Amino acid sequence: MSIKRKPGRPYAKNSRSITVPHRMTREENRMLRLKAALYTNSNTSELIRQAVMSFSREVSMPCMEVGCSGNMKLVPTSDQVLVHVGSNQHEIKIDEMPIYECERCGNQEIDLKFAAEVETIVDEEVGFLLNQRKEVPLVINFNDLMTV
Repeated sequence: MSIKRKPGRPYAKNSRSITVPHRMTREENRMLRLKAALYTNSNTSELIRQAVMSFSREVSMPCMEVGCSGNMKLVPTSDQVLVHVGSNQHEIKIDEMPIYECERCGNQEIDLKFAAEVETIVDEEVGFLLNQRKEVPLVINFNDLMTV
């Protein structure tokens, strides 16, 4: 006599196991549910995925340098992130990481919340790679982190 397993979801290489709880107003929730019903067969997760994939916009802000009236735009640069793996530290280079640069005086600034989020995500990615028995990369391209 053999025991049959119950059918379930097939094994997924890249499972969708992360939930994203966010607070929103009643009106925003209503809009989310209606747009999901209209465009994605009531699948709010799919609507959010599509919205995130298609979102893009130009970002600029005034330069903070004394005496400069230029605008700061996002430009790609390289940065280093320190990741702790056990008792070891790994320095990972992040290529194409966007920072603000003034078009007039060349002053460069980075948003600290953004930098902290990049650091957290790189740390999570390194942990994921190690759990998959893969090597810690020496270089990560920022644009690779922005894709699925």
